[in-house]
Amino acid sequence: MRFSTALTALAAALPSASAYWTGFNVGANNEDGSCKTQADWQTAFNKLKGLPQHITSVRLYASSDCNTLQNAVPAALATGTQILVGVWTEDAAHYTAEKNALQAAVNAHGHDWIIAISVGSEDLYRGDTSASALAQQIYDVRGMVRAMGVQAQVGHVDTWTAWVDNNNKAVITASDFIGLDACTSLPIPFPKETPANAPSQTPTSKTPPSAPPRTPSGPPSTPPAPKSTPSPRANGSG
Repeated sequence: MRFSTALTALAAALPSASAYWTGFNVGANNEDGSCKTQADWQTAFNKLKGLPQHITSVRLYASSDCNTLQNAVPAALATGTQILVGVWTEDAAHYTAEKNALQAAVNAHGHDWIIAISVGSEDLYRGDTSASALAQQIYDVRGMVRAMGVQAQVGHVDTWTAWVDNNNKAVITASDFIGLDACTSLPIPFPKETPANAPSQTPTSKTPPSAPPRTPSGPPSTPPAPKSTPSPRANGSG
């Protein structure tokens, strides 16, 4: 089982965040490149629960690739795991497939398993899209899930360089939360059976599922407090 070493810190649209989700970024592929089955996801989630930290929250980068949510959500429900959902934004067909996969998962399993939804990951850092286009995708996904009764926060995860660039303010305005991908060189002790190149804690701000909803057409129905500015990452991309 392989985990990403990226560290993701989500800064909520709240004056301060007193609690955090701690977890792992988990890929949809096994080490041999094959797609994880539901049984593979359940094994992965149970291994995380078995760590001394008793990890029960994960971040997934996409929704449709390898039938990620179709297989991961039943496994999450069976193991008491919650998910920071990723919706990949690049190319229209892929983006549509991602939304459809998220919609299908909510229709099939409800939404108590959702921590939050990240629309894209490092799109601004890579220059794959414009801030205005990404902002519209955030509004789009929020509108879709709000219509389904999902009140989880919807935002975007990127590098610190994206968040200090004034050209990207549209994404900050559109987001319920902003997340920071960063890499750490600090040694973190983990059990020997855990792959040495794998573990990394993923703290995220923990906010109630009943956080004030946003309307599909714009910012939240209640004015958000200023978002916190993420700390610079050491190096590398998430």
